[in-house]
Amino acid sequence: MASRIKAIQEDLEQAGRNIQQNKRLTAAVAAIEQAVKDGQTVPAYEVRSQLLAEYPGLDQNAQLVKAVAAITARERGLVQVLEQPIAAVTDDRKPAAEFRVALASRHSEGQAGNGQQTVCYQARGAIYGLQASTGRLKWRRAVGSDTLSCPPTLTRQPGADVIAADTLHQELLRLKSDSGQLVWRTPIGEGFAVPVIKSQRVFVATQGGHVLGVDAETGNVARQTVIPLKLQVGPCVSDRGSCTRSPSTRTCTSWTKRPWRARKSTT
Repeated sequence: MASRIKAIQEDLEQAGRNIQQNKRLTAAVAAIEQAVKDGQTVPAYEVRSQLLAEYPGLDQNAQLVKAVAAITARERGLVQVLEQPIAAVTDDRKPAAEFRVALASRHSEGQAGNGQQTVCYQARGAIYGLQASTGRLKWRRAVGSDTLSCPPTLTRQPGADVIAADTLHQELLRLKSDSGQLVWRTPIGEGFAVPVIKSQRVFVATQGGHVLGVDAETGNVARQTVIPLKLQVGPCVSDRGSCTRSPSTRTCTSWTKRPWRARKSTT
């Protein structure tokens, strides 16, 4: 008798959970539909994430899948390719002080190697250029404490220039690897992810949802793609085109090189 009563109680509890789940699903779908109507795709994805955090089993629910497809379709219509050029600057900023001194110490004599090879790394808000064979400090440049990645080189050739992110001034920089001398600086105007180099272009994804294709030779930007997402990582780039991914919404946006045409998929 006791086991039968327990089974009935469990059935009642399960029925209650199912009723509550259906209520939450209905409310979430309605909220997503309203957000899509208003063009608020990011909040729409957040509603989905909150629902699945409570009820993971709804991931493949037909109503929810249809609602997410509506978000994707709406996002596709919101993507824009703008002919808004950005001109690079070749003049460097004036230093805050008249004299600059960078101190460093080495703990070995190093090994024989290519004297033209420079290794660049980032530490404590600055980029340091070291001679690869000896570890001798060649130059230092302040770029802001929010810069967390080491600057990549444009090519694999010894002595190739480096591309650096200056979070202090929200600029993309091209620097001579052997001296740190500025080649050009491109004003981005907002925070951006680690730049991605592909051939003679440098792709930059900004926190505001802009993807810029920077000419590696001049630093100029001819056009930019605007995506209604907060971009936290740089784009993936291949010979066929580019792709940005938003970890928070699990949305991938891709476009071909010429012309830049966007399409989206949600995983």
